[in-house]
Amino acid sequence: MGFNRILQWLLPVLMSLFLVTGCGDLEPEMQDTRTVILKMDFNQKSSSRSSSSVSASELSQYNTHLILALPSWEYLTSSYKNFYSSFAQGLMNTADKKVSLEIPLNTQMKIFAFLFKENYSMSELFSGVREVGYYGESQSFSISTNTNSLSLGITLQSTGTDTNTGGGSTDTTPPVISGSTITTPTNDNTPDFMISSSEAGTITYGGSCSSSTTSAIAGSITVTFNTLSDGIYDDCTFRVTDSAGNVSNTWLITAFMVQTISTLPAPDNLSASGANNTITLTWNSVSGATSYTLYWDNVSGIDNSDTPINSITNDNYTHSNMDNGSIYYYKVAAVNSSGTGTLSSVASALLSSYVKDSASLSGHTFAITSAAMNWNNAKVQATALGGYLTTINTKAENDWLTTRFRIQHGAELWIGANDIATNNTWVWDNGTTSGDSGLTDNLSNNAKWADNITRKWVSGEPNHSGASCGQIWKTSGPNWDDTPCNNNKYAIIEFD
Repeated sequence: MGFNRILQWLLPVLMSLFLVTGCGDLEPEMQDTRTVILKMDFNQKSSSRSSSSVSASELSQYNTHLILALPSWEYLTSSYKNFYSSFAQGLMNTADKKVSLEIPLNTQMKIFAFLFKENYSMSELFSGVREVGYYGESQSFSISTNTNSLSLGITLQSTGTDTNTGGGSTDTTPPVISGSTITTPTNDNTPDFMISSSEAGTITYGGSCSSSTTSAIAGSITVTFNTLSDGIYDDCTFRVTDSAGNVSNTWLITAFMVQTISTLPAPDNLSASGANNTITLTWNSVSGATSYTLYWDNVSGIDNSDTPINSITNDNYTHSNMDNGSIYYYKVAAVNSSGTGTLSSVASALLSSYVKDSASLSGHTFAITSAAMNWNNAKVQATALGGYLTTINTKAENDWLTTRFRIQHGAELWIGANDIATNNTWVWDNGTTSGDSGLTDNLSNNAKWADNITRKWVSGEPNHSGASCGQIWKTSGPNWDDTPCNNNKYAIIEFD
């Protein structure tokens, strides 16, 4: 397009623009805008269609720079009446090459620059013919509410250049990008992320993260990642490709953790069973757990400062090669990406060659002797091990002992109940009378549990016929029976 032809259409167009934007008879479509400071960087070279390059000295001759912002060249040449709601115009400050324009938000725009050979005000510019020395256009861009300023490069062409679009050289500069960090851990499985780019373009995501937002603007935008599962994310990336096909560097997002599951509950029903050198532990599985950690010691008072056994993937564990002669105490906790959950109640087991099985209930350890013996010898062995022949405080405890030891081992079992000191006055081996509260009770043949229905003794027992020691009876268990103390039976030993 030659110089005269530019003048033929440029001034009428500009006059029309002036009238459109300044006349109150037309009702422009309302559109959100933001005033932005634009800095112009005029490349001192021409496109392949230019007759010559623009020298710095030549460029300095053109002091009046008309800056237009509009969607495309076609709007300027043919459709100017339709873009008044998305149009901005101003004269550039020649000292710092800056201009302030009110530009529509989130709309693809271009900057069109016209360099005149004389200085004029805006009103003077539209009043008559002014000779255009050079003109050019920028790459497309858009702004957001966070955009305050932009730096744009524009390649100029002389008015003598044969071109249909206003010129412009090939863009070979990739966008410059950066990204924010994501708070970690976050309980949001669709976290927000801030992307900043020096140019508009297309966003490409990599790694484990993705988003439905795929368009970048020149400035900053917030994207929302698609739903992420709980876990650690250290491979999420993004890049921006501009309209010319230039691809930015790949930005690696700082590693973060998604944690939406609250602290896991304590596993129920932890049980420890001890035999010679080996303790077997079981518990109820916890929904959401990926593993379990077992804490243990040979003294009571277990917490998460005690020795851990980590990464147990099942709801059971066999603790082998342990030393006989000690009671071992345990607690277990469920684990997932959120961390370690609440500790269970304590379980314990005795390891001794004198017992063949042990287990715990309500913080007490119970063991069955490895051999049958009379009641007095069982008492001696219980004392030597640091315990006593069991005191049974509740129906639930009695039922558990019956199932855990009498039924499992198929034997009648000595308990601590006896009337050796005074006939028909029944006491426990540990020196107390027992009851549903663990302190007092009637141990006569009429004794019942707290439901006041279920008998403790077999009907007609104890019959006080020289039988002074109590047992959980094999025939009628879980009920009790009195039997001669010199009989040989397995015994239940209890440890506090």
